[in-house]
Amino acid sequence: MLRETQTSSNDYLIKQLPVSTVFVDKKFKIIHASDKWITDFDFINRDVIGLSLSELFGDISISWKKDLNRIIKGKAFLSGVENFYDSQNNEKWFEWVNVPWYDEQENIIGVIIKTKDITDTIFDDVKLEKLEVLLKGKSKISKIGGWEYDAVKDKLSWCKVTKKLHEVPEDFEPDLESGINFYKEGYSRNTIAMAVDIAMTKGLAWNETLKLITAKGKEISVIATGKPVFKNDKFLGLIGTFQDITDEVLIKAKTEEQERIFSSIFNSSYQFTGILDTEGTFLEINDTALKFSDLKQEDIINKKFWEAYWWPIPDMVKEGLKQVVAAAAQGEFMRSEIVVLDKNKQPIPVDFSLKPIYDEDGKVVSLLAEGRMIKEMVEARQKLKISEKKFRSLYELAPIAYILSDFETGEILDCN
Repeated sequence: MLRETQTSSNDYLIKQLPVSTVFVDKKFKIIHASDKWITDFDFINRDVIGLSLSELFGDISISWKKDLNRIIKGKAFLSGVENFYDSQNNEKWFEWVNVPWYDEQENIIGVIIKTKDITDTIFDDVKLEKLEVLLKGKSKISKIGGWEYDAVKDKLSWCKVTKKLHEVPEDFEPDLESGINFYKEGYSRNTIAMAVDIAMTKGLAWNETLKLITAKGKEISVIATGKPVFKNDKFLGLIGTFQDITDEVLIKAKTEEQERIFSSIFNSSYQFTGILDTEGTFLEINDTALKFSDLKQEDIINKKFWEAYWWPIPDMVKEGLKQVVAAAAQGEFMRSEIVVLDKNKQPIPVDFSLKPIYDEDGKVVSLLAEGRMIKEMVEARQKLKISEKKFRSLYELAPIAYILSDFETGEILDCN
């Protein structure tokens, strides 16, 4: 008697649960159901206890049936989304959360299913997709507008920003043809026309950087994005964003021109030039240095300065070069005469310098390595040294007394 009373009490409590809940056994038959669950699924006029899910909903989906079986086998938690049609043939969507139903001995005897009506959410998917597209198109730049094409009404709508970017009045009413015709004739117009067609027929989104001519004849650069909207495989329309990036394109073009000029000067210099990071890794090297060593960019870039081909005795100079790089990275200007190897492994004297490069805050961000061949200067210096030595020998051994004096001051400098 106590057992029956407890069961009756449990059933009464379940019926009053504020959450839409149903208990099913291993054969998916309804054992308990909350009043809210019965109301949500429009079963008020039916006695659902003892009926199976299939009897109530028809053939349940394979994925849901598979999830229920996994719960019965011990899976702790599974969720999903299913739809059904109520007595008025209205489509309803529910999110299901499935957990095991245990008896007093901790044996799984069925599944507890909690549901939530998400019909409004599903039907708002189109709106959410629109918002998603718009949010993805947002950036720090404010020149972004939205647009929408309703295929059912064959109506294209532009927001105020989009109209402003096209330089049309606020009462302007565009259509697909006129919208496409704003794009610059040729590549841009062909690209957008093809993108729209593919979106409608194949369901593919687009994101293109194109040229556009405004209503006032101004050429601008834009990022045009679009995404098709379907519901139950039916094409409903298009949504997208429209971003003016003219300023960015101009800045990029100017930057590329400056880089081209720098590259031209950098590579046409008669001296060896390289740019290192503060750890001594090559970031750039000019053509003069590459030709001198008969190397390619990939032989040098991302390699350490002290591991370069042209050092004659790497093991002996490596540590010294590391110290030079470390000193330059701390802000010191380093300069010395060194010997390097050319492409024929012939030693060549070079006037070498390593100069720190600073950012706006005075921090060393990279190092400028330069080398100037001084072979002729070294040879001339050696010849001068030999000549001076010969002169000194003749001067010291001369049978006649000589006195060397400053021509302007008369100061005696030397005598033999």
